[in-house]
Amino acid sequence: MNPETIVPLVTELKWPFVILVILVLFRKPLVELFGRLTNLSISAGDFKLESALEGRVSPEVMKQLRKQPRLAGPREAESTQATILYMETRGYTLLYEALSPTDLARYLHSYLTSMTEIIFKYGGTVDRYEGIAITAYWGAPIQYPDSAARACKAALEMQQRIRELGPQLETQGFPPLLPQFAITTADVVVGDLGSDQKPGYSMVGDYQHILEGLLRLNINFQTSILITEFTYKVLQDRELLGEFEMRMLAEELQTRGKDIPISVYELCDSDG
Repeated sequence: MNPETIVPLVTELKWPFVILVILVLFRKPLVELFGRLTNLSISAGDFKLESALEGRVSPEVMKQLRKQPRLAGPREAESTQATILYMETRGYTLLYEALSPTDLARYLHSYLTSMTEIIFKYGGTVDRYEGIAITAYWGAPIQYPDSAARACKAALEMQQRIRELGPQLETQGFPPLLPQFAITTADVVVGDLGSDQKPGYSMVGDYQHILEGLLRLNINFQTSILITEFTYKVLQDRELLGEFEMRMLAEELQTRGKDIPISVYELCDSDG
């Protein structure tokens, strides 16, 4: 080959050759670097999920999420079955009117912390606080086969914890708080349902009117914990009814937008 032809060829092949040498000599470090970049990408997604769930699930649930690769990245909204618990407390208005803002904030912090500890104990997800009211659910981000039973057990324990606070309130001149729980099971959409300004892991579904109706029945029947036939059926199908004492109320619940009334059951506790 003519030397005049070789020189331009070598010059032209110089950079591809150098790149080839680098790939051969530094293959292992480059593979490790690529792996780190991949992990960093996954970690960024995981951080987004953790931020959305921060304060909504227990540390134990977060550990389970980290062990499941399919849950490691940013989550799209998905349909799932969830058991939703909504709790209001009668007697709170007197506290709100009597306490100073500082004392009220201190009381709410203590109260909500205590209730959330119980929700977390049973693997629940806190959806939101509204004053002293709490909405929580079981079934996302982790679906448990006994989600309905976990919600019922949490309600019973929350009721007992509030009952234990009664004497303390009475010594301060306040009547005991009367908790009211509404529990139903429904198909929901869950995921990051927030905005660009305020992302948030939450759920939506056709259950709000049912929960409101259960709360009204609690007042009418002087009961504390009511569940719908949907939750009752899930417990029955999974042979979990034997863990609870229940009775069916004489009246069925007619909710707005529904033609067929819903059967309602009272979840009783050993002290009630």
